[in-house]
Order: sequence, then structure tokens, then C-alpha cells
Amino acid sequence: MADIRADVKLKDAEEFQDYVTLQLMRRGIVLNNLNSASYQRKYGENTLGIEIKKDLIFRRTNNLWIEVAERHNVNNHYVPSGVCRQDNSWLWLIGDEYTLWIIAKKTLIEIVILSGRKIIENDTKSSRGYLMPIAEADKICLKKIVINKPTERV
Repeated sequence: MADIRADVKLKDAEEFQDYVTLQLMRRGIVLNNLNSASYQRKYGENTLGIEIKKDLIFRRTNNLWIEVAERHNVNNHYVPSGVCRQDNSWLWLIGDEYTLWIIAKKTLIEIVILSGRKIIENDTKSSRGYLMPIAEADKICLKKIVINKPTERV
């Protein structure tokens, strides 16, 4: 039997990706999303090379979660993911329905990996990453998009 929580998280991630796609299109940035797991593993989430991440708690913590490794259960080893995943991604988009940051993946690798920032494990022990303060993201982002009223959410 499939994990219902995983199904709900996947559906939410797919809807957020669609929402972001429409928000970017309104700003002249057109994404062609790739849907199958095999194509996403090989090429990334879309043909433009933007990795899209929804951060559910940054408003409470004032930090963005920059993932570097993941595992699917506590018995598995961590594998590179997020900014450390080898795919076509060169931009990292993170945020929620109201605020989006677009950051160059190369910049994140320099800040998080090459400079030796502290990598921590999340509470569910499914991911490792760096907590980037919002103020730092504001300084390094290529574009910050503020959306006054979310639209097109199902």
C-alpha cells in the first residue's frame, strides 16, 4: 500500500510547481515541465533548468531550507539531492504562494558547500541541508518575486 502522506506531499508539490509555472509565465518566463520520474531524474523538473522547492516553514523560522541530500526512510543512506543533484538545474526557486526567490545554483553551491556552512538534518531525518537566513537570500537572489494574492491554486 502506498504511503498516503507521500501521495499528499507529491500532489502538493506538483500543484505548487504548476502555480509557480503560471506566476513565471505572467512575468515572461516560460517553463516546459517534465512529469515522469525517469525524465526528472535525468534532466530535471523542466527544460529551463529551474529546480522548484516549496518551503512550508520559512515564515516561522526566517530561514530557507537549502537541501543537499535526501533519503526515503531512516534505513537508507543519504544521496545527493537539491543543489548537489547532478541534472540540468542551474537555477533554484524556493518559497511559497506569496514570495519566491530565484537563486543561481552555482551561488548556492559556493555558499553552502564550498564555504563549509553548517549542514544539518531536518526533524524527520529525511533530508540534510543548510538553513539560509532570509536576509542572505535577499542579498544573493537573482530575482525576488512578491505575490500579493495567490491565484490559480486548486
